[in-house]
Amino acid sequence: MNYLRTLIRDPYREPKDIINYYIAGNSITIEDLIKYKNAIFKSSKIKWLVQGNVKKEEVIELVEESNKILEIDINKEKTGKFPTIRPVVIKKNYNYIFRIKNPNPEEQSSSLISLYQTDLLNDLDTIYIKLIESFLKDKFFDQLRTKEALGYIASLFAIEAEGYYGMANVLQSNSKTPEFCAARVRNFYKEMHQNVKSISDEEFQLHLNALKGKTNKKDDNLSEVFSRNWTEIKNNTYKFNKKEKNIENLGKCNKEGFIKFYEKYFINEVAIVDSEYLCDAHYGQNEKELKETKILERENIKKRIICDTIDDYKACNTLEVVHNNPLYISYNKEE
Repeated sequence: MNYLRTLIRDPYREPKDIINYYIAGNSITIEDLIKYKNAIFKSSKIKWLVQGNVKKEEVIELVEESNKILEIDINKEKTGKFPTIRPVVIKKNYNYIFRIKNPNPEEQSSSLISLYQTDLLNDLDTIYIKLIESFLKDKFFDQLRTKEALGYIASLFAIEAEGYYGMANVLQSNSKTPEFCAARVRNFYKEMHQNVKSISDEEFQLHLNALKGKTNKKDDNLSEVFSRNWTEIKNNTYKFNKKEKNIENLGKCNKEGFIKFYEKYFINEVAIVDSEYLCDAHYGQNEKELKETKILERENIKKRIICDTIDDYKACNTLEVVHNNPLYISYNKEE
């Protein structure tokens, strides 16, 4: 997941850099740690969310005391800017493959996260991707773990990165390569197409009602309310009425829209990035399969692009970094 996050967000910090630091024989000394401790907050700034039965005066006192302890430059806090994180958009009908070797030579399993990315979704479409997640989740596990026995871990879930949603498909296997698993994921979505098209009114309503139940569920405690609001602040969306909006849009969903959404993003206009994490035992076979894999006409993939580094991946001229995202408030906006 760490590598996938670097592939769909910009700027990024590559997890491998930390591993390479230790492979090179370097070590952190106590002097390094003290130097880091003394410098870490000098250029920092803080966003606060205080929620609950707390008076305004108490919050101000808490913030001021924290700034004093951490030696936060108050003036810099007022004028500084938070870094802008932008989504990386994958070109339609392309499949990018990023692979990296596991540094542990004793590891016997490899893993794959295959992400099917959507466009920038409106509020109604975010409901449809959650419905598709509900429809596919158990079927994915049953087909790829139970029937095909690809590995111990087989899961499917929707994720979101700066407004761009996607369906993440995770497989960990000690018997099959990530490239083999990626082909089976693509086949799964093709096979499920007929199931989606033939979904009955009753089954569609079953998944819709289940989602309605989750969405309408009252918060059990203040922590849940806080977590939802903090996510909006952290993501810079500030849509504090998202729950109410979702409840409203659930009433607008229909079977036709569900089928149309699936066909667009999982059949006709696929945009796929595969993050492959390889053990030593699988590396050679995976390279062989990467060279021999043939794109089937029914897969709607114009080209597969293999990237050895994240820099190579980000440099591909078919990738686009979205600089102006209309769903998001600018990080640099004066508040």
